[in-house]
Amino acid sequence: MRPVQDVDVLSDDPRTPANRGLVIATAVAVVVIIGDQLTKRWAIETLGAGSCGADPDNCIDVVWTLRFNLVENPGAAFSTGAGLGPLFAAIAAVMTVVLFNAARTRVDRLGPTLLGLIGGGAIGNLIDRMVRAEDGIATGKVIDFIDFQWWPIFNVADMGVVVGVICFIVYSMFEQPPAAESTEAGPDGPDLDDETDPDALAEDLDRALGGGESVDGPDSGDDVNTPDTAGPELDDEVDHEVDAELRAEVGLEAGLDPAEHGPEPGLGAR
Repeated sequence: MRPVQDVDVLSDDPRTPANRGLVIATAVAVVVIIGDQLTKRWAIETLGAGSCGADPDNCIDVVWTLRFNLVENPGAAFSTGAGLGPLFAAIAAVMTVVLFNAARTRVDRLGPTLLGLIGGGAIGNLIDRMVRAEDGIATGKVIDFIDFQWWPIFNVADMGVVVGVICFIVYSMFEQPPAAESTEAGPDGPDLDDETDPDALAEDLDRALGGGESVDGPDSGDDVNTPDTAGPELDDEVDHEVDAELRAEVGLEAGLDPAEHGPEPGLGAR
């Protein structure tokens, strides 16, 4: 029986699945944050503030109804919740900690990727509230510039949050439990769980102690056969032999001659 090695999914070894999930989520979040901040900087430098209807030069038509229209949003995603910036900033900070902690305990790749999208988007808008604050902590306005004209104006960070949440919900509905991966065949063979099963060990021990079936030896693949035809007569004969030996030893200790007393009646010469 081979020993089973315990795997600590929360160890600090960067090769463990837990840290792999944290690394994936962090990398995705960094990409989202950089993309969000660069595009916002471009929008501030290129687009004029104000409504496109008031000054057509303040926006850029892209395709269909999509256009780049710079607005400053004091609320939440998609220009909603005006005046609640500090509250949304606190929620974003707590949500980010929870998301990255969840990513740290995951062993898959897609889950941490989606969590990184959500966390990166939350941090992207949080940076706007902190850097552009004028009337207090986290009172800054978020830069939005992607405008479909029939949908609230948003930015790259908002895209990360919304896409990440929707995809993560769908993925969670069809996700296989992580425990299913432990039954896959490894370098020691696919029957690791069977070897460590208490019932299987009990059956092997019972066969080895007289069940009459062959069991595997500890060091080789040869079978060690135990007799399966021994009946009650053979057991009685063995008991008589043991009894005779004990009587002979007792007689010697008492000073008696074993030749005079002979073997036990009914027991032939061995």
